[in-house]
Amino acid sequence: MSRKTLIPAFAIVLLLAAAATWMLRPAEERSQSSAARELPSRNSPRAGNSEAISKSRWQILTRDDLPRHQRLEIARQISDTLGPEDASALFAALDHAPRPGSEEDWYVVLNEIMERMRRYGIGAESFSTRLGKLVADPARPEVVRDYAIQHLVLWTAPGNPDQVPHEQEPEIIARNLGLIAGSVSDPALSHTTVPGTALLALAEASRNLPVDVSASAWQSLDAYLTGLFSGEIPTQPSTRVSAIQAVALAGRRQYLPDIRALASSETTDPSVRLSSIASLGFFATADDRILLERIAARNDRYRFAASSALERLNAN
Repeated sequence: MSRKTLIPAFAIVLLLAAAATWMLRPAEERSQSSAARELPSRNSPRAGNSEAISKSRWQILTRDDLPRHQRLEIARQISDTLGPEDASALFAALDHAPRPGSEEDWYVVLNEIMERMRRYGIGAESFSTRLGKLVADPARPEVVRDYAIQHLVLWTAPGNPDQVPHEQEPEIIARNLGLIAGSVSDPALSHTTVPGTALLALAEASRNLPVDVSASAWQSLDAYLTGLFSGEIPTQPSTRVSAIQAVALAGRRQYLPDIRALASSETTDPSVRLSSIASLGFFATADDRILLERIAARNDRYRFAASSALERLNAN
């Protein structure tokens, strides 16, 4: 299935490297569904206790027999007016296991729920813990863990912290980054998209947090990344591409020799080499200008990436 990349910086680098491998289909237009019109209100005269009403109000989100657009319309009613009972019911909905054949529709709805809860700070006190459990749970589908990582990092280190709810506790921020880093090097996830997503998530966090806050998470990955770039740790090319982009975005200059070697070698996987060349523009030195000029002049396949890297290098 195709997926939605939530973090803007990711898309910029993926475009440069021509490696955008998954995007979620555009959200459906809102419809006037009867299911949404009949959604119980917390203030309804039919209401019993508020916890029971909140539970019934949001259970409809997990009804796999309903069309996706109806459930999305209901999810879009999540707002900052909701109370603790609603938060509990929505967190419970995140644990839903869709029936076979309805997984893709559920993943779209799930992403919308996470997005709304994060945007409005629903269940703020538990948001890191609940999404962290999804990230760490080996029984969860790859897609669920992938989305949970993206929303967790945006909750942990938003680019506009003065304008949106976000995690406030330094200890929890450090824990979240460590959890994301652990997803990168987990051998059980090596064949999935999760390591790539987690690496780019760490890069985004590094751009939005003080260096010392994200340093520990990166240091825990030093041996893994060294092995990844050298080829000693086998992985799919898309993960290596994401790793190159991530260390470039995060300014992890100790990996520059590795990326320079990948960019120079004619035997490097084409997608990995393309990403390496493009990434040199983010943290290469003036000495790399000769390499980039030679590639731009002699190789049609990599000319645009090399030219773009040169422009960025010259601008810096």
